[in-house]
Amino acid sequence: MSSFRLVFVFVVLALLALLSLPKLSVKYMPSLRKPTLYIVYRLPEAPPEVVEQKITAPLENMLSGIGEVEKMTSISYYNGGSISLYFNEDADLDFKRFEVSNVIRQLYPQLPPNASYPEVYPSVSEEDEKESPLLVYSVYAPFAPAFIQKTIEEQLKLPLSSIREIERIEIAGARSLQLTVEYDAQRLLAYGLSVSDLQRHLRRFFERQFIGVYESPRQERFYMELQAPPQALHEIENSELRPGVRFGYFARLYREEEEARRYFRINGKNAVRLLVYARPDVNTLILAEKVRTRIDTLSKRLTQGFQVVLEDDRTEKMREELQKIYHRTGLSVAILLLVILLIYRDWRYLLVLLGGVGINLSLTFAFVYLFNIEVHIFSLAGLTLSFGMLLDNAVVMLDHLKKRGNTRVFLGLLGATATTMSALSLVWLLPEEQRLSLIDFALVIIVSLGLSLVVALFFTPAAYRLFLQQAVQTKTLPFKKRKRHYRRFLRYERLIALLAAHKKAFTMVVILMFGTPVFMLPTEIKDWDWYNRWFGNTYYLENIRPYVDQALGGALYLFVQEVYEKAHFRTPERTQLNVYARMPFGTTPQQMNAVIEKVEQYLARFKGIDKFVTNIYSGQNATISIYFKPEYEYSGLPPMLKAMLIRQSLDWAGVEWAITGVGEGFSSITYEQMRQMRVRMTGYHYDKLYEEAQAFAKLLQKHPRVKDVNLNERLSYSYRNTEAFRMHLNTTLLAQAGLSNRALLQGIELYSLAPYAQSYVSYKNEYVPVFFREEDAQRFSTYELGQQNLLLNQQKGVRPELFSRLQFEKLNDAIYKENRQYIRIIGFDYYGSPKFGERYLQQCIEQHRKVLPPGFSIDKDNVTFYFFDSEKNKRSYSILLLLLGVVYVICAILFESLLKPFYIIITVPLSFIGLFLIFAWGNFSFDQGGYAAFVLLGGLVVNAAIFILNEYNQLRSNSDRLRRICRAVWHKSVPILITTFSTVLGLVPFLSEGDQEIFWFSLAIGSIGGLLFSLFGVFVALPVWMSPSRNMHS
Repeated sequence: MSSFRLVFVFVVLALLALLSLPKLSVKYMPSLRKPTLYIVYRLPEAPPEVVEQKITAPLENMLSGIGEVEKMTSISYYNGGSISLYFNEDADLDFKRFEVSNVIRQLYPQLPPNASYPEVYPSVSEEDEKESPLLVYSVYAPFAPAFIQKTIEEQLKLPLSSIREIERIEIAGARSLQLTVEYDAQRLLAYGLSVSDLQRHLRRFFERQFIGVYESPRQERFYMELQAPPQALHEIENSELRPGVRFGYFARLYREEEEARRYFRINGKNAVRLLVYARPDVNTLILAEKVRTRIDTLSKRLTQGFQVVLEDDRTEKMREELQKIYHRTGLSVAILLLVILLIYRDWRYLLVLLGGVGINLSLTFAFVYLFNIEVHIFSLAGLTLSFGMLLDNAVVMLDHLKKRGNTRVFLGLLGATATTMSALSLVWLLPEEQRLSLIDFALVIIVSLGLSLVVALFFTPAAYRLFLQQAVQTKTLPFKKRKRHYRRFLRYERLIALLAAHKKAFTMVVILMFGTPVFMLPTEIKDWDWYNRWFGNTYYLENIRPYVDQALGGALYLFVQEVYEKAHFRTPERTQLNVYARMPFGTTPQQMNAVIEKVEQYLARFKGIDKFVTNIYSGQNATISIYFKPEYEYSGLPPMLKAMLIRQSLDWAGVEWAITGVGEGFSSITYEQMRQMRVRMTGYHYDKLYEEAQAFAKLLQKHPRVKDVNLNERLSYSYRNTEAFRMHLNTTLLAQAGLSNRALLQGIELYSLAPYAQSYVSYKNEYVPVFFREEDAQRFSTYELGQQNLLLNQQKGVRPELFSRLQFEKLNDAIYKENRQYIRIIGFDYYGSPKFGERYLQQCIEQHRKVLPPGFSIDKDNVTFYFFDSEKNKRSYSILLLLLGVVYVICAILFESLLKPFYIIITVPLSFIGLFLIFAWGNFSFDQGGYAAFVLLGGLVVNAAIFILNEYNQLRSNSDRLRRICRAVWHKSVPILITTFSTVLGLVPFLSEGDQEIFWFSLAIGSIGGLLFSLFGVFVALPVWMSPSRNMHS
């Protein structure tokens, strides 16, 4: 194919590839990649046992029929529960979500009437249930909240639901209306009536009975209704419940707003809010723009007086970040183009290079779409960095075409690109936290590098022949310039010969520059008396070891001591403070709200705060997220406000606080210590499992050193023990008094507050809940329950304390299940040697396992108490070793030699010296960008060495070995310097935001330090080690 046709084909493919841009999935942060569905539901004022029996178990039974489920776990806790479905890696999560939604839709009518509709989320933890909405709108209007809510549902929510990229739409801040029946228990009992009589009377009024169809003489058909629903509530109050006695004599019926169970506010302002959530696989930038445009149109059609205000847009940060990327990339491109123009002084070189890079990027977009790679801040980092690498490949190919007129350098390009791609693939072996962030970063670079080989092999030679070949052939280098170049080459050759003559000394200096891990040696080793005597004595540790560690530790010692031990994972988000509030079980959302309002009033005084978002999830948990104006984000306000909140929290008594976000966190939350040893029991029957746990506890307690056995141990620290009043009935005394358990409990229920609606009716075309409560129920406390005489019927009254014992005790905080089997954790402390405790525990487990019924199991339970895991550090070091191994294998295949790859590998740790020193001397933060710099250097640095060795192999072998290696380095010095400095200069704009910039700064500063020091390895260390050892005279 002719050069023109090849160029034309690539240009057309690039233009077609650009059509995939609007279809890319764009978001700010990467999403989790585990094929997991999380189902959450709520049942107000219900204990774990009721939640498990009424909702969790029925759902699990239905969900067990769904295929490709590896594991199903569930937690039933107070007021609600959740189920997690873990699928196979190759499962279609969208289709599985559709199946789960169908199951829920079928089962929902059978769930309790006050249960929330189970919601499905593509996540793995409950924290993801509290994800931030994409857009938050506040709706203000001079009408009742119920009318505002109805208007929003009909005129905003319903039209927006047609946008398929929207996950869900919620309305917060508006409370629905309910019917309340407030009765007088004394009057009811005096007439021999019960709450059930009130319910039946009310149901009869609201029941709609159609008795047939009437056809008029004009052949008109009318439905005949026995009784029309009441238009006013006083009609029911005036109706007769008993002959001569009105309903209103016993109870008062009125309409009111439901009590709020959750609160959501921005800047402490109560308003009806519309929350729009995006699906996990959509372009949030395009979706946000589409929703904003649609709401602007819909808000103009609302009733006069309605005002719709955009309060929060989660894509704002993404847009800001994109603007930064555009700015930095523009600067990088300008710098690279200027460097290339100064070196080649020919605009046609720029045209060929930019054409190749542009086509490469366009094709990359298409493959990103085809492979379903997410576009977020980290993948954009990969795309930006790949720009320099693509340019490097094009420069190397163009330089070779110019000097040799062929594409034989492609073998070197293939090897160099393969090592970079292999190095990036090691991201999959990083710890999970870093891996999830960097997978897309690595994938984008791998895809773009793979395509760069195709462009370098086909497009670049075709464009060169089309635009540059004739011009290059006419140019010749002047004799004086060639002579000057030759003198410089001779000086360089003599330097290499001098160092090669002292190769051992040179190698020792390089090793000490990198450093040896002597500083990691322990201060004491058990049973090694000679080691402890020499290296564990006080004089050596205090007076000698610090100097030995520094002298022999080199750059590695500085990095580990000053940087790596302080390394931490950072997320590129706005500076914010998070305030967590926790109150005891039994407190109501209204009580929590009263406390949080004080915090909001306190925060409203600070002008530097942009906004604070309040979420009250229940009477026990609430959060406030505080965001600052851009000019105050890095000022002294955030730490000062944090200190003031900590001091102020001491005055807000009755609440446990945790304040995090800037610096070291503060917490006054008390956690009950978990037991030293734990046993995990599973079984298919909840009560039977409890009996088995009791039997095992008795077996453990036979040993005098076993103390504090807990049959309801928490699964982990994240779960919380609950305390409540429990009534223990004496059935013998009840029977002697002629009472039953049921009669006593019904009497107590008559006087206490009902936790949920007893019935639902259709009133004025709305389906509203009906609450029945005694008129003094708000004042009914534990004192009345114990001391007051409660009437059970017309003749009999009773004091519950005579037949029961009311005790405040710890309860089972949650019911755990895995694969529909109940889980119970038994914890205890062993006062003695842990070794003997473990041995005794294993003996008890083996003994009890023999008597366990079928379907039950017992094993030791291992839980990690610390966030720091030394295995992660070992894993990080092993990944670096694996990186060197991968480079060795590729180079051995490429050069058909087992020795030459060692020369290439040695340049990688040399480049790490530059990374170590720049972080240690600059005292810069090391985050996931630093990990990416390690991986990136492992792939980039070896490229130059591969090009040199490839050139070395192509030179005639009959020449002197030293001269041959020096010539190979000299021939490739220009493209190596161009690619290195172009990459370094391309990274400089990413330093503009300083150390506060997450990911980008660490990546840029680490890569710059490593690349600059790699020049020492390529131009000095590599030829010295490859040259023969001989004295200078020879």
